[in-house]
Amino acid sequence: MKENWFSSEEYQARLAAVRARMESRQLDGLLLFSPANVYYLVGHHSIDSWEFRALVITPDRDPAFLLFNFERGRFEASSWLQEVRFYGATDDPVDELAALAGDLGLAAGRIGIEQNATNLNVATYRRIEARLSRAELVGADRLVDRIRMVKSAAELDCVRRAAELTGIGLAAARETVHAGVVDGEIAAAATAAMFRAGSHQLVMQPTIAVAGRSGLSHSQHDGVQARRGDSVFVELSGNWRHYSAPIMYTTTIGPVDDERNEFLEIAHETAEAIIAHAKPGVRACDLAARGHAAMRSIEDRLQFHYIFGYSVGISFPPHWIEESLFHIRATNQEPLQAGMVFHLPLTMRLLGRTMHTGLLRTVRFLSLSRRDDLRCEDLLRGGFYP
Repeated sequence: MKENWFSSEEYQARLAAVRARMESRQLDGLLLFSPANVYYLVGHHSIDSWEFRALVITPDRDPAFLLFNFERGRFEASSWLQEVRFYGATDDPVDELAALAGDLGLAAGRIGIEQNATNLNVATYRRIEARLSRAELVGADRLVDRIRMVKSAAELDCVRRAAELTGIGLAAARETVHAGVVDGEIAAAATAAMFRAGSHQLVMQPTIAVAGRSGLSHSQHDGVQARRGDSVFVELSGNWRHYSAPIMYTTTIGPVDDERNEFLEIAHETAEAIIAHAKPGVRACDLAARGHAAMRSIEDRLQFHYIFGYSVGISFPPHWIEESLFHIRATNQEPLQAGMVFHLPLTMRLLGRTMHTGLLRTVRFLSLSRRDDLRCEDLLRGGFYP
């Protein structure tokens, strides 16, 4: 059964936007390797994100796709393309790509190449350079990713469904938290709830960090048993049609000390400062400045990354951060646009302390609609529960 998740008109609009950018950069062709960008433009998706694949975009014909022949079934099930060039287990895919480029008249052309794809290593890139030595290869990192930042109405529907699944997973995690529970049990409950509700493949497993581990960035469940007074950190996202809507959340078991309550209130104020002023046309750096101002009273005790938000949408392992790297931070002077979706990772840790500090914060799922007004969908507010 064909997985026609988006309309033909939507795919053609995406390709038109990419070709317009290619024309502005005087590119004869564009080489793409990212599973997310392949999925975005031609619909192909698979749990196999490690085998070599290449999508070639030209100005005046359907995209040309090079794919491992073992993926034939997934291609036929998911892509709107009618034709694909397969390579076999004993073939050199770089040689096959060079031959494909020659067939398309690109052997001596000006070709944009996606250098930042997570599945394209340095050695393979250098071999491509050598095999296409007559062509002019031009870095085209994030050419497609920057287009993907602005979601269509159909894409926003996918993100909203992913957010519903995220909420189901978070609710299950919250219900599981009590003195004596092991962190892996919380992760299992959240994962099972999201899968039962229909979540597709998770990009990252739920992050559950208990007690001292909750104050250490990027900790994971490790067989730690929660005790009274511990903080429990949860980060997770459901997934719908490869769109994620992540959330972070912290609770404690039992009483909360004054300092953690103080950090919680500042986290709420920081989130409110950003959300209240987020609208199309506002510069990301100006939003970051408002968030920064809200947390200055605790900054001398705070460990923070100063990324007040980042763009999310289509995601494949190993993470859900969009490759556009559009961050709400002091160095980004670009304006927000209607249709963008952000995760606000307001992780506030007590500097230099790891025991029972937790991550005290409010997390929201923020969506800018296609209209001129702001649409803010609040998932579940972080907080403390006895």
